[in-house]
Amino acid sequence: MRMLDALWGQIAQYGDDFSRVLIFLPSRRAIRSVERFIVEKIGHAVVLPNLVPLGEGAEDEEENFSDTISNRERIIILARLLSMDANVRNIATALTLAQDFIRMQDYMENEGVQISDIDWAEIIDEKYATHFQNKARILDILKQLPNDRLTTTQKRNQDIRAWKKHLDKYDSVIVCGSTASVPATADLMESVAKLPNGKIILSGKIFGEKEDFELDTNPYHSEYLFLKRLGLSADNVQTINVGESAIDTMNIAFGNTGAHVNNVLNNCKLIECARESEEANVVTEIALRAVKDNKSVLIITPDAAANTRIKSEMLHNNIDADFSSGLPGTD
Repeated sequence: MRMLDALWGQIAQYGDDFSRVLIFLPSRRAIRSVERFIVEKIGHAVVLPNLVPLGEGAEDEEENFSDTISNRERIIILARLLSMDANVRNIATALTLAQDFIRMQDYMENEGVQISDIDWAEIIDEKYATHFQNKARILDILKQLPNDRLTTTQKRNQDIRAWKKHLDKYDSVIVCGSTASVPATADLMESVAKLPNGKIILSGKIFGEKEDFELDTNPYHSEYLFLKRLGLSADNVQTINVGESAIDTMNIAFGNTGAHVNNVLNNCKLIECARESEEANVVTEIALRAVKDNKSVLIITPDAAANTRIKSEMLHNNIDADFSSGLPGTD
């Protein structure tokens, strides 16, 4: 809701006719939220803005363009090719591999890297074990996929960049909630930022020092690179006041350093662990102390592997914990 409030502050001036407003949002889900929010704000039928999704979504997969090849078709073709490889052989294994390979290819295409330009055998040469060289040969099978049609990722990125030709047709152009982590989106956002009527509403609240932002693990690393591309810094970003928010707490909890902890929360502690097993020990010790004080404990971990390590350590210390991996915090 905070992001919607920030967006509303930029478009409220248009009353109930937003036909000359163009808004780029991360997903179709975000679009539905904005549509509902605007109608509730106005209280009656309105002319909605032109709302365009930039990110990937489940609905994208259902789109069928004559000049594109669907992910489903790519997976089927690749699974057939993989099943003929001596290292794969059966279609069940091939299908699982094909799904992973297509996902990898989409990620690389998002980053502007073409699979066909990569010589896997040269990258993974005789210096590596035979096991890895065999995997490299399997990856080369990706080059046999049809390339006469665009993939859905290529098509999406092409469409995003094509919007740059049409931005001057609108009274106001806004990119809301995108982090500029995908090159095509960053290209569009740069064009919008340079418009006299263009606005970029970044998600979150950029927090930390330059040294923090330069780390690719920093939550605002993509925004930092985008601002740097524009010749700006975090100090040039204006904070939109939308009332009380937990973003400061979140910034500290998920930041890379504890340098600013005492400025906001004096009960936050940075504990550096030499290895993953030590991390599990520390988490368990903190939980033990909390349980002894009759307190409840919520642990947020980065992945299922961390859950497994911590669960094992807790069982060793006779703590029975509920590891509902993947459960959204809102639930």
